This record gives sequence, C-alpha cells and structure tokens, in this order.
Amino acid sequence: MLLVGFSTGYRAIKDPFPKAPDIDEETGLCVISDKDGSDFYNSRLVWLPEILINQLEKYREHRRVIRYYLLNNNANLSRLEGLPEFFFLKDDFLIDLVRPSTLAPKLKPILDLPVNTNRRFLRSYLKTKGCPTEVIDAFMGHWGRGEEPWGEYSTISYLLITQELKRYIPPLLNTLGFKVIRSRIYDA
Repeated sequence: MLLVGFSTGYRAIKDPFPKAPDIDEETGLCVISDKDGSDFYNSRLVWLPEILINQLEKYREHRRVIRYYLLNNNANLSRLEGLPEFFFLKDDFLIDLVRPSTLAPKLKPILDLPVNTNRRFLRSYLKTKGCPTEVIDAFMGHWGRGEEPWGEYSTISYLLITQELKRYIPPLLNTLGFKVIRSRIYDA
C-alpha cells in the first residue's frame, strides 16, 4: 500500500488505489482520478515504476487465491459479487474495504503519520532533487484552469514527465527499501 502511494502520489481520498482497467502495463501509464468530479477534470496520467507493476501482479496472484478460497469456503457468496480489487480480510473472513479510516490503524505501527504523508514527502523530495516544477505539478495533480498538462495549449509532454520521473522515483523507492513481495499463500 505504501509502495503505491510513494510511486504515484496517490491521494487516499476514498479508495487509495488505482483500478486494473486504469493501468496500461505495456507503457507503465496509469490514469488516476483520486480527487475528482463527474467531469474528470482533475484526472491525471502517471507513470508506474516497474517495481510497482511487478508488485501489482503479485497482488493479483494473491487475490486470485484468496477469492478461490472464499468462494469454496464461505456460506455467504453474495459478499463476493462486488469484491473490490483491494481489500482487507478480517479474521472471520469478512471483507473490509480499504479506506483511509481502515488503512491508518494498519499503517500506524509501521509509519505513524497521516495516510497522505506520501504526497508531502514526494513533493519535497522531487523539489530538493531538482525535478522541474511543471513535472511535479503534473505528477501531483496540482494545476489550475489553463495549466492542465493535458490541456489543448499545454507545452509539456507526458514523455518528458515520464523521463523525468524515471530519474527520481525508482532511486527513491530503492532508498526507502521497497521490494516486490510474494504472497505467503501463493505457491507457484
């Protein structure tokens, strides 16, 4: 969960994770709509580091095993119809949605800071490392009307944004000690 936040600058508004259909693993690009309205004005395109794409694949393997287990060992299958992509599984095998309110207590022993700490940290880190302000604003979703990186008159390209982020994000994730982890229950 922290890997997603520190890789993408994702806001923990409601569901703090991008959905699979919003991710193009071939290009490594992802559409994030984490603080948006029905017009999707604040949606943004972010580049996903390879470590995150690999971790998401490991999570999907884990989720398949969990879902199979729940389907075969649960009397109340109606709960699985709308099974969210990311969820917590309680001791009684009930699904608990991932929300800032459910995430914060789980993160507290590891990182006793607000759930959106990743955003402040990322912005400060990118600025101190010399990342161009336009790239930081596009990455973080900080723009006003007329400054949209996807706007008709924008002079910044996503190729430039991606090239710049590749210089800063992977080394940061490495320094922070992130590694791809496999599920303890998946044996392949």
